[in-house]
Amino acid sequence: MNLVFDPAGDIYGTTYYAGVNGYGIVFELTPSGGGYTENIIQSFGYPAGGSYPEAGVVLDTAGNVYGTTQFGGTGTGTYCMLYCGTVFQLVPSSGGWTENVLVNFDVTNGYNPQANPIIDASGNLYGTAGVVYKLAPSGGGFTDSVIYTFNAVCEEQSALAMDAAGNFFGVCDQGPGADGDGWVYELTNCSETCTVINLHSFSGGSDGASPLGTPVLDADGNLYGTAAQGAGTCHGNGCGTVWEIAGVTEGLRR
Repeated sequence: MNLVFDPAGDIYGTTYYAGVNGYGIVFELTPSGGGYTENIIQSFGYPAGGSYPEAGVVLDTAGNVYGTTQFGGTGTGTYCMLYCGTVFQLVPSSGGWTENVLVNFDVTNGYNPQANPIIDASGNLYGTAGVVYKLAPSGGGFTDSVIYTFNAVCEEQSALAMDAAGNFFGVCDQGPGADGDGWVYELTNCSETCTVINLHSFSGGSDGASPLGTPVLDADGNLYGTAAQGAGTCHGNGCGTVWEIAGVTEGLRR
């Protein structure tokens, strides 16, 4: 789970459990006397407002906080347990915070998100929930759309990385190669729907297997990430790897 800072040095994050109802919280840590003072800005109920935030949060330039809950909400579907999860917004309000549920997932638009959204300079939110979704600011709210649906197996557990050209990068910890050990993908031409490029399919050997965690881009357009298994001799499944794919944005290829 990632932590994020605001311009004042306050830290924001989540816990999966705890809170008034035991369904997780969003917290704020404010610098105070050489340490920090905790403020719980959201205590999730069930199912209203979502429950069990699996990932961290992101902030916009107005100081609003965005994140996902793996469960809860009002949406149901075949693949969902404890409802299908949500994308939420927390807005500073009269010395406190007000929650707005931006998406109630129901399988048609995704389900059970395990990663935080990311935000671009225009305030659009993007994330993964069995699909890649986009939330575009519209009329004081947000419009939800699916910009990519995975045809191959993808049990994604990570947020997306985005380059300067608006291409997205992510990982799936299963499929699509013969070994089914996961893959690294790129999504391009995403104005409405995206085109997928399989950058690498893991073999379970020296390159790793079951990639987890959000990949990161460096200033030269190289992509880095981790694989939980493969290589080494740990626990019968390998010790895992740190991988690099060089030049994924070289020349901003498109």
